[in-house]
Amino acid sequence: MKQPTPGGLTTEERLAALRALEALLRAAASSPAEDVLFAAGELLRRADAVGVDLALVDSALREVPGSAVARTGELAMPPRLEADLVRAADEAMEAGLSDSPEEREMFSASAMEALGRRDRAESYAVALERWAEISTPHPERSGAAAESKGQSHQSNLRARLSEVDRKTISKSRALTPLNPRRRIERDLLGGAHRTAAWWYTNRVDCGQILGMLSGDIEAEGAHLEGCADCRRDLERSRPIDVHRTRHLTDEDAWHLELGDLSSAARAGLLRHAADCLQCSQVVWAMREGDAAIAELEAEERERGAPSFPPAAREPGGARPTRSHREVARREAFRVVLIRGERVRLLVQPTKGALAMAVIALPPRGEVQKPSQTRDGLEFDLGEPSALLGRTARLTVRAAQGGDNEVLEVEL
Repeated sequence: MKQPTPGGLTTEERLAALRALEALLRAAASSPAEDVLFAAGELLRRADAVGVDLALVDSALREVPGSAVARTGELAMPPRLEADLVRAADEAMEAGLSDSPEEREMFSASAMEALGRRDRAESYAVALERWAEISTPHPERSGAAAESKGQSHQSNLRARLSEVDRKTISKSRALTPLNPRRRIERDLLGGAHRTAAWWYTNRVDCGQILGMLSGDIEAEGAHLEGCADCRRDLERSRPIDVHRTRHLTDEDAWHLELGDLSSAARAGLLRHAADCLQCSQVVWAMREGDAAIAELEAEERERGAPSFPPAAREPGGARPTRSHREVARREAFRVVLIRGERVRLLVQPTKGALAMAVIALPPRGEVQKPSQTRDGLEFDLGEPSALLGRTARLTVRAAQGGDNEVLEVEL
């Protein structure tokens, strides 16, 4: 059975698709068990909106044997559900920032499809729970062992879904660009099922929060006064305040350079820089630095020198998620500082092999040895937040029996 995918449908179209599932329940005895369970769950969760006869749902579920429930309990859990929900949040943000209707529709449809996978899993879980309620196994009844196994799979599915939800529910704010579509789905759900479906209901009325965070909309109004979630979001956003009433700080520039800002935060910073001469010079200098590195590497490739792996960039040509800069160059080697999720230092030979390299991070006395990579000797120094303002002491010996050279590298 091709299962209906929520997304760009109107309320009337969604209701028509749901009512079509009743015919499948009436033919439950000859229908695949997984289709019966899906249809039952969909209609149980939307019984009031559809006007379904619950006796019909129970009758269809009684046709599903315990052995089939055990199989369906495994099939009901998408293998990459957590990743799907993270992707939905990312694509929802892209939809909110899209300039063209075509791009906005593409990202919105894809995000809603990913949310639909979580919703289908919920319908299976609800159907399995109802099946367990009306199919309590009795030791003397044939098939009791299979039914008991089916109930075990039902319980396991719910536990796994709860764990996925625990890890992804914090993404709710990012889903607000999808709110018109999510409201259609929310309004069809009934009672406790509506409350449980956070992917359709959480922050579904917070339509202006991303605009407030980016500075496009003033942070005021009746909704903000009555919504603790939105007020908390605005409070937490102050360290990288994207509603620009001040100039870019060193920390803002650091986050922009690392590429670890959200799309909304990055857009807010660049929007302010476009209107502010002082801050535009900061952004211009960062971009000129990237261009200089690219030009230097192009020259090295022409000379046949070893190349450094290019910094990864986000889709759409956004700022790099990893940056690097040359901090020292000698005849036999160069030193490159790499910033990303971790800070790394690469000692790269340009003439012959290196005899030795070690690094120390005062005031700690430990001496760290590098890992050998295809590009040279690499040191993993740790997370950027722990290294701000610190200076590493790098000792390099270019040739066996040669002299050591000590370099101070500002991190």
